[in-house]
Amino acid sequence: MGKKCEHLDGDFVGKCAICDDMVCGECMQTIFNTVICGAHEHLVDEPAWELLGFFTSRTSADEKRYFLQEQVVTSILVETEDDTIELYVPIEEKEEAYQALAGASEDVLHCANCRVFYSEDLETCPICGVRQDEGK
Repeated sequence: MGKKCEHLDGDFVGKCAICDDMVCGECMQTIFNTVICGAHEHLVDEPAWELLGFFTSRTSADEKRYFLQEQVVTSILVETEDDTIELYVPIEEKEEAYQALAGASEDVLHCANCRVFYSEDLETCPICGVRQDEGK
């Protein structure tokens, strides 16, 4: 985790939500009210992202994001006001991300209708309200 920018005297405002590098105030970009570094400024268009999952545990959400990172899929976690953590991927990477998680995630449920994953304790799809066994 390093500093990629040229602003040697820049004040650091946090870590990039995509690559975990330190971000200075001059390089900072935001998406979903989350800080990202200038290296990802091409990803600041929120409609270019697709929701892939809802999680109630930060640990579980982090595990999914790091797994996708290993699969070379870009992703970002966004904390919501209702204490869930949403996982987003670029639209053009959603199918690859969905297939990767479908084959590797036994600790989460997925909605075949909405094509999203969600924590087991949510019990129903947060988008359509269907229980996993009802969608089959």
